[in-house]
Amino acid sequence: MNVQKSLWFKVLYSTLAMSMHAFAVNPPPTQLFYIPFAEDHQLAAFQSINGAANGPIAVFVTFSAATDGTVIYYDHWEDGYEENITNPVQPSTLVFGDGNPSNGYPPGNPGDLIPAGTVFNLRNFVNPTTLQSVMDYDARDKVATYKPVSLTKTTFPTGTNTLLAGCVEVFEYGLWGTEYRSPVGEDMPQSAAAGNLTYDENLFSHNAFSIMVGPGGATVQIDKDNNGAFEETVVLAEGESIYRDEINVGGRVVSDRPVQTVLYNGTVGSNYASRDTTLLPAYRWSSDYFCPVSTRTTPSDGTVTFLYNPGTSAITVNYAYRNSASSYVTNSVSVPAGGNARVVMQPAGAGHSGAYRFYTTGSVPPVFYAFSAIDADDTSGGNQAWDGGFTLVGRPSLTTQVLVSLGIGRDPYSTTNPNENANPIWVTSVGNGHSTERIYVDYNGDNAGLLTDPNGNKYDVHYDVRELEQLKLFDPDGDQSGMLVYSLNPAVRIAAVWGQDPALATAGQPGLDVASLIPPLREGDAGKKSRVKTDADGDGFLSAGDLLEVDIRAVSNARATIPGPFNFQDNLPADLSYVPGSTRYRYSIGGNWQAWTSIPDDGSGTQFPLDGPGYPVPGNLLPGQQIQVVFDAAVADYGDLSGGWIENTGLVEISPYGLLLPIH
Repeated sequence: MNVQKSLWFKVLYSTLAMSMHAFAVNPPPTQLFYIPFAEDHQLAAFQSINGAANGPIAVFVTFSAATDGTVIYYDHWEDGYEENITNPVQPSTLVFGDGNPSNGYPPGNPGDLIPAGTVFNLRNFVNPTTLQSVMDYDARDKVATYKPVSLTKTTFPTGTNTLLAGCVEVFEYGLWGTEYRSPVGEDMPQSAAAGNLTYDENLFSHNAFSIMVGPGGATVQIDKDNNGAFEETVVLAEGESIYRDEINVGGRVVSDRPVQTVLYNGTVGSNYASRDTTLLPAYRWSSDYFCPVSTRTTPSDGTVTFLYNPGTSAITVNYAYRNSASSYVTNSVSVPAGGNARVVMQPAGAGHSGAYRFYTTGSVPPVFYAFSAIDADDTSGGNQAWDGGFTLVGRPSLTTQVLVSLGIGRDPYSTTNPNENANPIWVTSVGNGHSTERIYVDYNGDNAGLLTDPNGNKYDVHYDVRELEQLKLFDPDGDQSGMLVYSLNPAVRIAAVWGQDPALATAGQPGLDVASLIPPLREGDAGKKSRVKTDADGDGFLSAGDLLEVDIRAVSNARATIPGPFNFQDNLPADLSYVPGSTRYRYSIGGNWQAWTSIPDDGSGTQFPLDGPGYPVPGNLLPGQQIQVVFDAAVADYGDLSGGWIENTGLVEISPYGLLLPIH
């Protein structure tokens, strides 16, 4: 089977620093996050829409775990970041899931173990005037996880409740980039196309970037009006952020190290209309996108997708929807060079399955960017009752599964309409064309449903669907949080969004006016850490002359069995020398580690068996299983060291999904 490689898995992992502590018993991080959108900036953003917004801001940082044995490291920014997040020394740093409640445990879970299906919110009200002086769950907090999680930040200010709210998907550091563009902008005319810009119905009279940097800091340049000249250059340290409004179509962020960028926009003076989403960096743009959401109960609350063309020539973007079991309806729109176009999407109904595909063709199809807005086609300038927005993810980055973090269906603090559940999970399958494919739904992601899939996984309900058929999924308990949606066919991917349905939601309370992309959930994971095996000078730190044990792990997060072999590569820097005969591997089956198997040293080139083409570890990975590969390496003596920092890089390849997982 020819399976397209997924771009969603080219991610970075922890580095090996000369200052790390000698021993770290916790598992290695496989994901790294920073909570985005500083609350003082966010309150200013809300107030730009309507002055009724005020502090404190309700903040929900929501985690959802995909597999058993998840560990989450939570490092508050207020007292500085840990040197080694897996071995914290500050009492404020929390470790969830390690079975030790004394260093923190998820709310309501004093046993401090995180099995599949665990969902928890770190909720608090954050006063933007007391940032850093009060330790909150808030922006700039640093999170590392062992095994994948779905993570979102949801907020709303005092004074407007959830009718002026935001929810952003939080992308792991490995998905950040060094260039971002805005697909919409304040320069868009309100009701009639002008030049290379379409109209916006006044949706984006406020359009802004919230930019945050990660490890090592970054130098950030901003071209707000997209005239080719950067208005400012800002140097930011780890976790710092800036907020800049007056962003036009194509407004650009360029940095020397990866950053994350949230797009926030809304209608100034409305009651209330705002949208936010985490942007994908330019290198992750695609020529093929799928949108599962289409809404309309009246002529004025439809979903609109805005298409941005970064090129110097006009492009034709095709868009298609399913109108029968064996056919699509296809139309096209011209997107001017450096400009945008809009497509008003029709809802599911007779002759229309509801989901859309946007794509270009040609020997080298041109890339473009796509941003969708719910309740965005009111020609009278309303668009404020059911507002929400989300970026689309290109086809190469989609995977076979998605995991919902926060999926509530109403304002959790409102007593009005207590049974309302109006924010479903919108889903379409990708890659199966006119053939039906079974899509499985585990309402709570806990592998405890009444039904059993062919691989022995438990789930609650399934649907046999064709590509571009739309599913609207609701958990019968009224809360979609933790829902896992998956395919067992590696060629069939899932596109999903959590968002309000105007046909169901109350325009006032308890309406929850948000939408967010549900990022693809990776099928496999890899991470690396090291420990000082022999501390030659007894100083408790990694230093010259010490002996290291390097620990690399690959973990299955898929409901399907992943066939091997699994290729492990590692590239030792000059400051480390391999200890012959020390490389070995083992599997964890049912949570129990099996016996070690030695990996023979190479007979040619260097003795290190993981350099060059690497070593293929045989076997299969069942759901939740993992592989551990370890080896020893000696640190050079002081006189032979090339610097104060050692970076040891490598790669794990997991088939058949084409997962290439760089490990640092």
